Amino acid sequence: MSEYDIYLLGSFIFACLGCISLFSGAVDGRLSTSGIVSVLLATGMGYFAYDLSPNGFEASDIPNAFIKLFAMLLN
Repeated sequence: MSEYDIYLLGSFIFACLGCISLFSGAVDGRLSTSGIVSVLLATGMGYFAYDLSPNGFEASDIPNAFIKLFAMLLN
């Protein structure tokens, strides 16, 4: 796995968790600081992934990175 894959996976996971936390906070009528921090972390990791990628982002990169991760864990 390359650094690009690691940053891409981290960005995707933190973005999903951050959005869930932000939506939960919006429903409760409060500010979710953990959601804000997660989204900012995802943005930073996404920038580093974009900076490391030779061709930019593609939609197929995210599932391919998950497949590489599972293959590395199973091997």
